[in-house]
Amino acid sequence: MSEAAWPSCVLGEGIQLISGRHIQASGCNTDGFGMPYLTGPEDFPNHRIQATKFVSRPDAVCEPGDILLVVKGSGTGKMIRADKQYCISRQLMAIRSTIWSNCFLEHFIRACEEHFSSAASGLIPGISRIDILETPILVPAVPQQRKIARILTTLDNVITQAEALIAKYQAIKQGLMHDLFTRG
Repeated sequence: MSEAAWPSCVLGEGIQLISGRHIQASGCNTDGFGMPYLTGPEDFPNHRIQATKFVSRPDAVCEPGDILLVVKGSGTGKMIRADKQYCISRQLMAIRSTIWSNCFLEHFIRACEEHFSSAASGLIPGISRIDILETPILVPAVPQQRKIARILTTLDNVITQAEALIAKYQAIKQGLMHDLFTRG
């Protein structure tokens, strides 16, 4: 089936959207007690979740596999896939697939990062539930979704390996330059 034959719909037809909620500072701790509480993109630097706040009374909770999307602030459009349950703040929304391959949906949302970022408006940049739910999407059959996701994931892994190799060679170069040019 060619891309032109894929049915078109809006994202809201195949997802559940969970809005984060604010937890007062008095309800949070940094001692690791309770459920990890994510408040925004500062909690997932370098594409890894690093929770620094915790809550004993979680309100809005995402599930493993949900896609967390920043919907308010300067990081609007950034996303990461949840690896376990987290309480999420109002700066985040969790996108949960109801009919599509999770991996396919993750790659689709990643492809929309710039779209969501540029759609952010207002004094404090942000996007609404409607901005997400009304995003058009072409939807191939589930076997094709899995194949597309597998190819994109493989490419992501190759890119990650190449970046690690580049960083290694840059460190070697820096060390060599230091040795060559700072000898007395």
